[in-house]
Amino acid sequence: MLTLVPRGILNHNPGNIVRSHIGWRGMADDQSADAHFAVFTEPYWGLRAMALLLRNYQAKHQLCTIDGIIRRWAESREGDACDYVREVADGLGISRHAFVCLDAATLPQVMRAIIGRENGMQPYPDALIARAVSVF
Repeated sequence: MLTLVPRGILNHNPGNIVRSHIGWRGMADDQSADAHFAVFTEPYWGLRAMALLLRNYQAKHQLCTIDGIIRRWAESREGDACDYVREVADGLGISRHAFVCLDAATLPQVMRAIIGRENGMQPYPDALIARAVSVF
């Protein structure tokens, strides 16, 4: 039986961060495995980049609701962001328009919800996500 591993998991980029001019720490030297999304050397680096981006959404862009955060996260690759927003908000048990602070307690929850949506699974242990978030 053939088991397909989601693209984000294969790329060690569980948030499916789009390739850009940003040279993330932990990016693989060889990016040829994926023409669209960044490839990291291990999951920790992809999780860390994800945490940094989400924190920047709040700090630099004043996005303080799941609706605002997810619409920016998924703007280039999700045709219907409403479902994505609803899925993440429901997973957190909050309204999509409720204020959310991406602190050490909430950021991992948001990341787990995004990873699940992006990959159809969330295979990472809480300790790894917590380690990636702890760089702040």
